[in-house]
Formats: sequence, structure tokens, C-alpha cells
Amino acid sequence: MNRLFQTIFAVGCLFALASCNSDDVTNDIDQHKVEVLSAKTSFEAAGGTNNVTVVGNVVKAYAAAAWATVKAEGAKVSITAAPNHDIDSRHTTVIIKTSDQDSAIVAIDQMGAVFALNAPKSVVFNDDVNSVSYPAQGSFPFKTVTSADWITATCADGKFTITTKANTTGHLRTGWAYVNMLTRKDSVAVKQVDVKKDLVGNYYLAMVITNPSTHKQERQYFGATLTYDADKLVLKMPALNLSIPVNYSKDDISLTLPAGNKVGTFTMTDDDGNPITFTIVMGVADKNVTATWKSPAAISGLFDYNPTLQTEVPDYKGTMLSFGKNARFILYAFTSENFDKEKPVGALLNGSDPILYKRP
Repeated sequence: MNRLFQTIFAVGCLFALASCNSDDVTNDIDQHKVEVLSAKTSFEAAGGTNNVTVVGNVVKAYAAAAWATVKAEGAKVSITAAPNHDIDSRHTTVIIKTSDQDSAIVAIDQMGAVFALNAPKSVVFNDDVNSVSYPAQGSFPFKTVTSADWITATCADGKFTITTKANTTGHLRTGWAYVNMLTRKDSVAVKQVDVKKDLVGNYYLAMVITNPSTHKQERQYFGATLTYDADKLVLKMPALNLSIPVNYSKDDISLTLPAGNKVGTFTMTDDDGNPITFTIVMGVADKNVTATWKSPAAISGLFDYNPTLQTEVPDYKGTMLSFGKNARFILYAFTSENFDKEKPVGALLNGSDPILYKRP
């Protein structure tokens, strides 16, 4: 992703720029009996000194703007531009006189300050020692700082480099790397996680369900386990003997729970004591998704680590994932395995605001 906090300077209609490295005239010059032999009239945002050489002995030279100072010595005029901290370019003129009647008017310009960082909003590393660099361009020196001691950020040689120490905490961790130049700032979220070490394990699946006895909404907790089987993550609910396929994205440490998968069976007895087995199919709903068991509907959430959870509830380990307050976790029941050709007879479970809390 390219995030540029920069306005490239636009040349005014009275000026025609050329290379700053050339000794030729780089801006329009009005010569009133004073011949200009050479002139370097464009300045970088950082400022500096350029020279103008004329025919004759300069008796007076001055600039029309305070940001440019002028010094004359013989046939040479030195023009010094102060640093331009603004993103906009600026322009002015320098008047050079060899007498009260003879003069030259030299147009000069200065680039606006450039701050460009070509980095993503966030970067995800594994638990090892890691380092990554992104192109960075600035007219002035960069300053870097991080939110945690396990992150190091530097900016040198046109690169913004982020380095992490090894993660031995046993959980996902998140920090920030900041870079600024003058008043311009940018940041990159830095995350470090290993699926098998930090995410796989036992969880509580919490959701808000209507109590059939009181008809009131209450949060209930179900034992769940996130396993890593055959290079795939599966959310299991052992008490119900259900295995729910989920999709993990390492790019943003997210978990997606898709609808349309058979996740197990559930057996109960009818009024006569005869067993009835139902096929259980995963269904979802969300703010913009009507409740359904059909693909490609899905709900998603991002893993996070909240250290205060362990303080508030000792049985929590701090790692959590919320699918969103508007999301619904629905276990549809069908009378046969050909559920794609029939309608569900009901729901084994239907809860809103599903959240996963990691536990021992």
C-alpha cells in the first residue's frame, strides 16, 4: 500500500524548471542590460546555497522573500534558501544590479517537503526474530519510535526497517512502529504470532442466547477447542461432538467461519422413545447477511490479546476473537444428509455476538 504524505511541487506558469545539477539557467530571467552567464535557481526543501554569475561587478542584490538571503561578491551572487517545512513549493525573485540602471531579475523556486512511506498498515511476523524494510523518502531526517521493547524501528538509506525479537510469551502480541518527519507522521501495526504455539488450544465459545424458560437474553459459554488437523484449523465442540471447519488468514490473523458445512449429527428421542438423528449444518448471520446455512455466507473476526482478561477472569488466558455483535452462530438441524435439497427443521443452537476466549 502506498501512503504518500507529500505534495509534489507544482511549477508556476511563469517558471520552466530544468535539472538542479545543471549550471545553465533554470528559471526565467529578465535581463535589463545585465547579462547572466550561469544560474542555479532551484532548491531542495532542505535548503542550501546556489550561485548566479553575471557580467560585471554586482553593486546590489536582494531577494523579494525573506526565506532567501543573498550575498554578492564581484560577479557572483550567492543565494541561500532556508529549509521549507511546508508541503507546498515556493517561489520568489532575486534582483541583481550592476548599477542603478542596469539589472537582472532572476526567478528562483524551492520544493515542498517530501514525506513518503511505502508500507502497509500492519505487518504480521511469526514468533522468530524477524526484520522487514520498506521504501521511505523524506526531505528531512526521520525520527522513529516503537510502543514496545521487542520492536525496533530505524530509518536510513531510504529504508524504514522494522525488527522484532523472538516471541516467547505463548500468545499473540501487538505493538506499533512510528515514524515522523517534522509534523508528518505514520505508523505500522506490528503483530507476532504462531498458529500452533499461540492460537491452537482450548476456548470458551460465548454467545447471547434466549433462555427458553425465562425468555430473557443471557450470555452462555460452551467448551470449544481450536485444533490444527492436516494443515487446517477446526473448531470443535466436544460436548456436542461437532467439528466446524474454519479458515485462518495469516495476513491479518483472522478467523472466518463459513456456512454450508456439515459439522456433525445430533440424536434425540421422540415422544415414543425412538431415536431421531439430525444432520447439523453450520449457519451464520450478520449485519448484512440474512440468516442462512448456504455458502458463501460467513462471519469473521480478528484474534487479539487482552492482558486484563486474565486479571478479570483467572480462567481466561487473554487471547480472544470476536465475530462482532451483529454476528450470529447458528447450528441448523436437518432430517437427512441431503440438506442442500431441504429446509432445516430448526436450530440446535442460535446465538448472537459470538466470542472465543482462550482458556487453559
